[in-house]
Amino acid sequence: MIILSAVLIWQINHLRSLGRWVAHTDEVISETYRSQSNLISIETNARGYLLSGSKDFLSQLEKDQKSFADANSRLARLTKDNAVQTAQLASIHNLFDQWFSMTQKALAAGDAAGLYNRKRVMDQIRAETDAFISREQALRIERERQAEHARTLATLLTTGLAIFLGIFLAFSTRRQLGSLSAAYRQSLLEVQNQSRALKEAHELLEKRVQERTAALVAANQELEAFSYSVSHDLRSPLRGIDGFSLALLEDYGSQLDETARDYLDRVRRGTQKMGKLIDDLLALSRVSRAEIKKSSVDLSSLALQIIEDLRLRDPTRNVEVHIEPGLTAHADSGLLYAALENLLSNAWKFTSKKQNARIEFGQKEMNGTWTYYVTDNGAGFDMAYVDKLFGAFQRLHSPNDFTGTGIGLATVRRIMRRHGGDVWAEASPDKGAVFYFHLGQSSNIQAAA
Repeated sequence: MIILSAVLIWQINHLRSLGRWVAHTDEVISETYRSQSNLISIETNARGYLLSGSKDFLSQLEKDQKSFADANSRLARLTKDNAVQTAQLASIHNLFDQWFSMTQKALAAGDAAGLYNRKRVMDQIRAETDAFISREQALRIERERQAEHARTLATLLTTGLAIFLGIFLAFSTRRQLGSLSAAYRQSLLEVQNQSRALKEAHELLEKRVQERTAALVAANQELEAFSYSVSHDLRSPLRGIDGFSLALLEDYGSQLDETARDYLDRVRRGTQKMGKLIDDLLALSRVSRAEIKKSSVDLSSLALQIIEDLRLRDPTRNVEVHIEPGLTAHADSGLLYAALENLLSNAWKFTSKKQNARIEFGQKEMNGTWTYYVTDNGAGFDMAYVDKLFGAFQRLHSPNDFTGTGIGLATVRRIMRRHGGDVWAEASPDKGAVFYFHLGQSSNIQAAA
């Protein structure tokens, strides 16, 4: 009887300990969701600042970054007895430091394209955070199972002890069980309260994400409408400047000296260049607003058509072009035509100073994804400036060497991201460049199979 009593008391204490561990696991899960909320807010405020330029986003970003660090510190203390979770937290912290360092550089440069390029690091942080939460939830289930097992064993021990001790000991046991039941009810109440608080925090997080997303969508729409309106309003006066300059040259050219005619020629070239820039801005705006209508697209045929047009516009050039046959994609044909036209036109332009110019369009597997590429042996560029390559108005070559507005590659990136894909480049000065792109899930090898 003494042994049974001792075992029962130990089992009761063990049950209480398991209840505390369940509450401890709930606290870890709640703190992790708080950290995840701060992480989403940090990313949202960084994008908001780059889109709007408002310093309110920067102020909130700094607060969220501090809250994220505090939450991770609390998690580190709560999970210090778990080597696996401690290592996972260290990995998340290192990834966040890497992402935040790259983000600070992008914020300092005001480079939205550079910030979006860090999405892969942020996706990895989210994946590791989800894995961390999954392990904690599995641990909670195991501890609840152990607690249920302990309750069952305690009940059996109590019944056995009651048989041996009789009415007196049964009364004593009932009192002990009453204490155990009260402790269990209290533990259950605490768990319910924590679950309710966790649900409320999750709902609040969802609401905040929806509000921030709606604000960003509205800001994007306003910026696109502003760009479209300004571009249209500028076209009319530019046509007037160019037209009157031409009239002066045609009607009064004989009365002007060489310097005056040169000035008018410069005015016309400037307005025509500005007109081309406005056309490119309008194209970028249309790409951002156009509805995507996906279908099966013959990329090889599109590329051949673009090269044929380039040869007609510049018949004196002899360029070796290789286009891999049978390349297809499930995408918007109009948008892909615009992207390919920009990439192939760039290859054509930047090989203009090469005697044996060569351009190739093909496809290959990269990290489990079908990836398309356009490569040439032209002017190339210094990879130190690759982060600026896909930003609007960014040019890596002098206008005296190669003409252009700096909008084309920004348009290509916008098209790829609207399809869920991406575009990037590799190059070397005077040794050519290669531009890679894929179309997201439709480029996945398993999906394609």
